[in-house]
Amino acid sequence: MARKSVPESILPTLSPHRAVELLRRQLEQFGRINALRRDDPEFKKWMSTTEGILDGAFGKPHGGPHEMTRKFKYTLGALYMNQSDAFYEQEHHKSMLQKKAVLESCIEQLELLAPQQTETPMEAEKVEQEPVAQALDTVLFVCDRFHLVAQQLKHRRENRPTLAITDEYDVQDLLHALLRLHFDDVRPEEWTPSYGGGSSRMDFLLKEEQIVVEAKVTRSGLGAKEVSEQLIIDAAKYREHQDCKTLICLVYDPGGLVKNPRGIERDLAKLSGNGLEVICIITP
Repeated sequence: MARKSVPESILPTLSPHRAVELLRRQLEQFGRINALRRDDPEFKKWMSTTEGILDGAFGKPHGGPHEMTRKFKYTLGALYMNQSDAFYEQEHHKSMLQKKAVLESCIEQLELLAPQQTETPMEAEKVEQEPVAQALDTVLFVCDRFHLVAQQLKHRRENRPTLAITDEYDVQDLLHALLRLHFDDVRPEEWTPSYGGGSSRMDFLLKEEQIVVEAKVTRSGLGAKEVSEQLIIDAAKYREHQDCKTLICLVYDPGGLVKNPRGIERDLAKLSGNGLEVICIITP
């Protein structure tokens, strides 16, 4: 007599983490689904989708539904004949509560089976970049508000003396104070690598964040053309500096000598490349 063949088992196709995510999504719909009639197409679709997730999570031992899948699917009690529609609907909702409990139990089992997730290289890089991105946003915010702070300093009670922003040193002093509000390690006047036969000092280095901030003030003889030329040279120098990945150039233009500030900002941003991002902010 021929031996009856046993159907092959189907292995799980979903990771425990993914299965838990999908089952939680199905449970989130439970309130809406439980309010439907047992013959509603939306209820039938929800059942079919959930059973498919359970098959993917637990597989099909010997070709048949896993025990947890069967418990979910067959939750009705004793069958009663010739009862009212209201009675069958009541039994249906009792069955739904049992289905919910089975899904919650499935999630608990899968969480126990799931190995501890480790960060992918992409996720680790994102986490590493977040503090740098926040630092960059902070420096840009300080630069954007620089003129408002400089203007506010002019208005003191009883005409007390204040810091007048008249030259590049004044801009650097105020900028230094504002950066110290947000960063513990602000290094002024760090040396740059040799470029063109000599080296120079940068205005401010945020070493941990790998951000350099340069400050310039327009004046007679130092307008848009001259400032742009200086920043082109700065970008070439800082590209060689191991601690500089972002160069932020604050150009303070209280006299309005720069006639097309947004255009110059865009042009100088094109200096970015080869590991250096260049950002120019012309204010006000």
